[in-house]
Amino acid sequence: MSFINSNTGIMKDLTGFLTRKQMERLLKYCENDNQRVLLWVLMRTGRRITEIIGRKPYVHRNKNEGISKVYPGIVGIRPCDILWDSSQISFAIVKKRKPVRKLKYVDEMTLKILKQYIEVNEIQKKEQLFNCTRGGVYKMLRRIGDKAGIRSVGSKRLHPHHFRHSYAVLRVKMDKSAESLRKLQQHLEHHSLDMTAHYLQFNPEDEKEVAEKMWK
Repeated sequence: MSFINSNTGIMKDLTGFLTRKQMERLLKYCENDNQRVLLWVLMRTGRRITEIIGRKPYVHRNKNEGISKVYPGIVGIRPCDILWDSSQISFAIVKKRKPVRKLKYVDEMTLKILKQYIEVNEIQKKEQLFNCTRGGVYKMLRRIGDKAGIRSVGSKRLHPHHFRHSYAVLRVKMDKSAESLRKLQQHLEHHSLDMTAHYLQFNPEDEKEVAEKMWK
């Protein structure tokens, strides 16, 4: 069973997100700098794993209905996709009928780490930063999670999408205003604000504080 409701796209597991300390702990147990930088980008951008590492074209076949759907290939992040002066990265957004590239702002520390990573590994302008597959990332992340003592998140095994989910939860906890929620919707590329507003329920500490203050 998926931890995402397939009909609404809403997360059902209210404990299915990583804290900032847990994400930082996972970074410490990475096996090399390539893994560490990949997890850092997942943690700091809130992007889907495919938008970061790309994917090859593939055909999805429905065995029962005999329907085939062709999914185009997607290019992951390359040095030429990073706009250093404006602190933005061009990502291929996958939740569209046809993938389109959009610019997303990133923090200065992430840019600094990426620049060093590119220089050390001598990655050319049109080469992908991360040469790995989704399956490879899943296995790698589970190895790291086992070492870090974070085998599961909520009711599910540690999964790349947990970083995106955690990014949204942490951002909502920082600012729950309507304007901030709208900006988060645009950043995550959610189809509706209702889907983004779902993250408001991931803040039980605030609710407890309000309940206590009401009767004092």
